[in-house]
Amino acid sequence: MRKLGVWMLVASILMIGVVAAVAAPRPAVSPASTNVILPVPLAWMEGIIPQVTKKVSDISIFYMVKASQGLYWRQVKSGAMLALKQFGIKHYTFEEPAMETQVSKQIAILEEAITEHPDAIVLAPTVADSLVPGTIRAMKEGIKVVVIDSGENTNDYISFIASNNFGGGELAADYMAKYVKEKYGTASGEVAVIDSSAGVGSLDARLAGFEKELKKYPGLKIVAVRYASGSVAKSMNEAINLFTAYPNLRGIFANNEYTADGLIRAIQLKHMQGKMVYIGFDSDPTIASAIKNGTINAALVQNPWYMGYLSVVYAIAAVENIPLPHHVVLPLVPITKANINTGLGKAISAPIPFHKSW
Repeated sequence: MRKLGVWMLVASILMIGVVAAVAAPRPAVSPASTNVILPVPLAWMEGIIPQVTKKVSDISIFYMVKASQGLYWRQVKSGAMLALKQFGIKHYTFEEPAMETQVSKQIAILEEAITEHPDAIVLAPTVADSLVPGTIRAMKEGIKVVVIDSGENTNDYISFIASNNFGGGELAADYMAKYVKEKYGTASGEVAVIDSSAGVGSLDARLAGFEKELKKYPGLKIVAVRYASGSVAKSMNEAINLFTAYPNLRGIFANNEYTADGLIRAIQLKHMQGKMVYIGFDSDPTIASAIKNGTINAALVQNPWYMGYLSVVYAIAAVENIPLPHHVVLPLVPITKANINTGLGKAISAPIPFHKSW
């Protein structure tokens, strides 16, 4: 691929992201702030073709997400794989722990990656502090680091690409209030949260956003926050415990794929469909089916596929010494029964089959 063609493709891909962000419909509730930063370097927007410092096909990239388990991470890697293929990257490695709880394994993998000295590393840190020494070391040794999904307690990286998790928590609170009011006549009563893991930056931001936005609805009160250690089974048990411990509960917010899947299992097992309001986060076949059949009311869905694709584009650009924004925030999309079968709903809730023809 010629240099001009490569960078025109980059510009086109980033423009697709802009169009998607602008065209995404606003929720039919009081909109929470999304603080979207459009991921388009000014030089590309002005039509300047940057000087290519290395043949793109010779660039090497090491890619590490939080875990091999979970559809979310498979979607991230699916987007990354297509970008690697389209840009002709031949030298790449994917390696990650089996589970998100294996923080020490993630540290060891990063150390191993640094010794291999790729041109760029894309990583999703499970804990904000755990990969900081490795990130700083990699950057010091000339390896370009692109961070995705969850932040690190350092600014020593090229770019950080993530969903607006705080804004997602705010939207979850807005949708909770909307559906509680529709069901009970007023946005008031007890609600609870099932959080996958404490201390994970993205999850902490969702909880903080939910708590902040819920203050706009003084009748709604959070009576419990339960942690599920990244386990679907424990999420199910926590949901069942909430059903029992709080008989007046009017809503539950499950803040990621694992907790939403566990909540859905609990609803089905205890025949709790329609008994209260349920808001999920992320999407997989279980969550999508639950939205379609009314088991849960809505889910706030990220775009992990596009995050994966964009992270490879940014890694390539970083190696080519192209100026990039330090922080890129991707908007979330509320998925409900009303929009899940639209083009946008399919692209967001089932990105791997949707993008097969790309």
